[in-house]
Amino acid sequence: MRLKRPLVRIYNAVFRLVPFSIKYRVGSRLRARIHPYRYLSAGDTVVLIGSARDVLFAGRSRAMHSAMIVGPSGRVIVLEADPASCAALRGYAQRHRVGQITVIGKGAWRASGRLRFLTNPQHPAANRLAGFVPAGMATDDFQGIEIDVDTVDDILCDNQIDGSIRLVSVTTNGSELEVLAGLGTTARRTEFISVARAYRTPEVGEKLLQMSFSQVAIDDRGILYRRQDLASTPGLYPSPPFD
Repeated sequence: MRLKRPLVRIYNAVFRLVPFSIKYRVGSRLRARIHPYRYLSAGDTVVLIGSARDVLFAGRSRAMHSAMIVGPSGRVIVLEADPASCAALRGYAQRHRVGQITVIGKGAWRASGRLRFLTNPQHPAANRLAGFVPAGMATDDFQGIEIDVDTVDDILCDNQIDGSIRLVSVTTNGSELEVLAGLGTTARRTEFISVARAYRTPEVGEKLLQMSFSQVAIDDRGILYRRQDLASTPGLYPSPPFD
């Protein structure tokens, strides 16, 4: 882990210099062939939970790639707890005229409240809720802040995000189960859920099975699940099961 972080920072610093047109306009055409992007179409709605600014500038933002694929007629809703990452994504999208991205500055959780959140200014992709730090992980570079949290159901309702959702993506560094607990009505109108791999991945799989989602494939960040009642819908790409 100590070696990985400096390497990631170097990678991010180098790719920050790559023009937007290459990172995202060209990059999204390539990603459109892989999971989960291959299931997205123009006009779709995508909900992304977690969008760190270092990933954004390095050309690895799922929000930005999704926006390129769903196009101006689609919607990409981002729930992000870190104020600095929210500001970065809003500014970046505005600067490059990507109007289909909506950023909501709130953390996703099992209920409404306030929680302590740990942010790492040098590596925001490692941000996490204070109660979800793996054993042995150093937190010297992190700063603690208080954030507002709520269920995904209520956040989307409050912001009038209705209709069917093609993909919900969850990247919260360990609190994925708590986020899924707040996807009641949202899950019932969602076709795909992607969850980043974390130290609770087996429990996440069990939870999604209870929610009637089954594993579809490994995607670019974790594991992709699909609602079981849609598994035989024609016209979609076949995918190998995760094992």
